Amino acid sequence: MSEAATPTAGRTRLGASLGLLIFAIVVAVSAFAQVGLARDGTLPTGMFGYGLAIAALSGVAFFVVRRFTPYADPVLLPLAMLLNGLGLAMIYRIDQTTIATFEEDKARFEATHPGAKYTPFGAGANVNGQLLWTVLSIGLFIAALILLRDIKILQRYHYTLGAIGLVLLVAPVFFPGVNGSKIWIQLGPLSVQPAEFCKFAFIAFFAAYLVKKRAALSLVSRKVGPLELPRPRDLMPILIFWVIALMILAVENDFGTALLFFGLFVSMVYIATGKVAWVVIGVGMFVGGALLLYGLAHVIGGPLEHVNQRIEIWLDPEAFFGNGCSHGGEIFNAVSDADGYKACVASGGNISNSEQLMKGLFALGQGGVIGTGLGQGQPYLNDLAFSDEIFTSFGEEIGLTGLMAVLLVYVLLVERGFKIAIATKDEFAKLFAGGVSFVFALQVFAICGGVTKLIPFTGLTTPFLTQGGSSLLANWILIAILLRLSHEARKPAPVAIQDEGMTQIVNLRGAQE
Repeated sequence: MSEAATPTAGRTRLGASLGLLIFAIVVAVSAFAQVGLARDGTLPTGMFGYGLAIAALSGVAFFVVRRFTPYADPVLLPLAMLLNGLGLAMIYRIDQTTIATFEEDKARFEATHPGAKYTPFGAGANVNGQLLWTVLSIGLFIAALILLRDIKILQRYHYTLGAIGLVLLVAPVFFPGVNGSKIWIQLGPLSVQPAEFCKFAFIAFFAAYLVKKRAALSLVSRKVGPLELPRPRDLMPILIFWVIALMILAVENDFGTALLFFGLFVSMVYIATGKVAWVVIGVGMFVGGALLLYGLAHVIGGPLEHVNQRIEIWLDPEAFFGNGCSHGGEIFNAVSDADGYKACVASGGNISNSEQLMKGLFALGQGGVIGTGLGQGQPYLNDLAFSDEIFTSFGEEIGLTGLMAVLLVYVLLVERGFKIAIATKDEFAKLFAGGVSFVFALQVFAICGGVTKLIPFTGLTTPFLTQGGSSLLANWILIAILLRLSHEARKPAPVAIQDEGMTQIVNLRGAQE
């Protein structure tokens, strides 16, 4: 990659950063206000509390950035805070639906369903819990910004970080699955999604490995048609991570994590070598491996049945809406073909339900181009409206136009990350920044592709929007590292203040934090 300096190198741009941060706070608080006006015709009382909390957190984060990394990229913090604030507003919108209509809906349900347990719409959405996770995430962001002054220390311990990442990745196998996937560690009332923290460990490990092997991977190759293919022995790392990705897919039934980490490795190899052949090989291996698992699922079943179900729902979600059973290549729907469904279940067929995916598609269709307006749709009808399907919740209420604006924020986030990678001179830091940027890009692609039926549903979180602590904590740490790297890349070089021939006195104040 080029090592050209950015035009803004040496300028703090703190005024611009503060202005963008204030704009982000105004947008987030306006979203809270819109929810209240749409529901009750008045400004919600909670808006002031949540608005003050977001403003206070933004102020503290800005002060720390100004104090310890004054030359950091001025756009990253406002972008992350804008997404975090919008996520809080949508979770608040779904949470308020439950709170406002709980008693009335419960009484109506109990009158018509004697003895049955009432589960309200929006159950599970918890804006206060998410605000607490935001406070903890900003705290961790500040700690990372202050303590991680030299990113090179990660290069020194990359094998340790890689081993920790693998342990975290495998750990959910030993815990009960949730919705068919083993991606959570349940510790009493607390649940952790360790794959979110693996991103940090694997990016550091891949970056350090590629700094060592970059020459061998990029210079030694053989020409096959239009592609320059690597030597067989140089393919070993990608083969190892291909096997790991397939194991994740088969055992944990986590298509998103498998795609994320294998895609991360392939992309970082491409960033390090600039060879398209690695991308072609990587995409071919992942698609081929997924098809191989899909074929094996029909033959040996067992844990691979989950892979089969994901693929079948992706190919034909309508057939599984309201429960469907597949057997012998046929699908029997529980609603439209009750007898066939019962016979299929009795013969050992595979039961699947595409309700989550279908409701998300309905929400996007309901929103159309401009949406129903915040607080005026029914995103809470989807059980996972505040987590896996929060992107479609936004789509219903702010429409395709609003979704394009949200996606543009992500594009800017990724663009700033790659810009930092280009401006950074250290090879390890360059690859680290590029890996972080690609993780954000691939994660957004995977979740958007999954909820719109472009690719099989992944279950990945939407960065900064989805309810949950693991994702928020991990993403704020990555933002802190990007800010630290951008500060190091943009700060001015020491300036000689007195020319004494072979000996010079330099002013280090401008080069320090």
